[in-house]
Amino acid sequence: MPEYMYKCESCGEAFSLVLSLPEREEKQRLGELQCPRCKSTEVEHIMEPFFAKTDRKS
Repeated sequence: MPEYMYKCESCGEAFSLVLSLPEREEKQRLGELQCPRCKSTEVEHIMEPFFAKTDRKS
């Protein structure tokens, strides 16, 4: 499952959540994403590069 990085707009805390894509979309739609530090729902998704790890040799 993907790991998503977020930053709280209220307290500035950066945190990550491991969520499936449907779970992430539902939590965003319902406003259920919240900061673990201050419990604010004012969070912003931080775009980060990702790396795909495979078992296949190149």
